Amino acid sequence: MRHSQTVRENGGRSILRPRSLSFESFANGTDEWSYFRIELDELAPSGVYGAPEDDEGEEEEEEERVRDREEVTQIGPGVYTDAGAWDRDTYDDEEGQTRALPDGASRVTRYFRGAFVIFGKRSTYNLAGSTYDARHNKMSAEDFRAYIGRSAAAAASSATSEDETE
Repeated sequence: MRHSQTVRENGGRSILRPRSLSFESFANGTDEWSYFRIELDELAPSGVYGAPEDDEGEEEEEEERVRDREEVTQIGPGVYTDAGAWDRDTYDDEEGQTRALPDGASRVTRYFRGAFVIFGKRSTYNLAGSTYDARHNKMSAEDFRAYIGRSAAAAASSATSEDETE
């Protein structure tokens, strides 16, 4: 049986079920475009928010983002309540009684599916604000690698052209 993993992310916690970890590098002589990709296995929603509803008023991208993760308050191992409990410092137990959050409770984001990519902090990809649109999640691993390969080749070609004009 595969277990989910808890990782710390920007001071918060995330729960996800990793399926694979791969490293991609390119033969351009630099680590500038190298990255790690983490593919996730399915993780069932906690049930805190019930079944996802079709809200015709939401944009498709927002609906997809919501379906890929949920923010909850973890009150014990595998026991969750709504994210707002963290701000209230209370939650309602199974009998409907309001209780103080126990020591060790934390706000977590649970990722149901998808992928993450990790580039060097000072890499061109990481510094480009436009890449924070989760485009890696909209492409297969192979398509994303090809996309990055084209970007690396274009950057190398541009650098070569600049060197020749100097």
